[in-house]
Amino acid sequence: IFIVLEILLVYLTKIITKWITEPVKKSFERQKEFIADASHELKTPLSVIMASAEAYTDNPKETKWLTNIKTESERMNDLIIELLELAKSEGKNNVTYKESNLSKIVELSLLTFEGIAYEKKIKIDYNIKMSLNENNIKELIEILLDNAIKHSKENGTITVSLKEDNKNIELLVTNEGEGIPAGEEEKIFERFYRSDKSRNRKESRYGLGLAIAKNIVTNHNGVISAKSKDGHTTFKVLFKK
Repeated sequence: IFIVLEILLVYLTKIITKWITEPVKKSFERQKEFIADASHELKTPLSVIMASAEAYTDNPKETKWLTNIKTESERMNDLIIELLELAKSEGKNNVTYKESNLSKIVELSLLTFEGIAYEKKIKIDYNIKMSLNENNIKELIEILLDNAIKHSKENGTITVSLKEDNKNIELLVTNEGEGIPAGEEEKIFERFYRSDKSRNRKESRYGLGLAIAKNIVTNHNGVISAKSKDGHTTFKVLFKK
């Protein structure tokens, strides 16, 4: 009986240890992936800058090398800013929460993007029904709108809806056009995740916006999800009341 109990104890200890250490292991793996991805994204523009600087030294009359250096420097600066925003959004440290009117924040954010949407012949239709005590929501709305515009078809419509029931506050952002590939609905919120890497790199997009959005929602004790169906993609944010 003693031997059986000892074997059982060892077995249970291994299971419990694995259960406890698994989150730490996953976190460590994510950190390794993040460092590798960030290094890769920074390496590309840095290589172009170095090569252009060397070419300009050999041929100072050719101004295109200076243009390359300026363009890639701006790309690096944009990436570093997004990395800082991501780091800031991953915790509640030094974040001030105060009384805010969520309806007003959504409305003002929509007005900011109306010009960009108009250039792409995209209509934004919104329905504001309530107010909510939140902070840093403006950045969340801007990320979702920016994402919706980038993936909308020409002459499409983006619909923004904000409403509440007895338990939740629901924010929906829906666009017509490019959908999310099947099976990638959760992956799109991962840092540096991009379903079409060549296209996103060309557009200077680094796959950090939706990761930042998820952190903001999580910090507000909410849940964000995405789904594509029949040519429409909807991002849903639920805040518990």
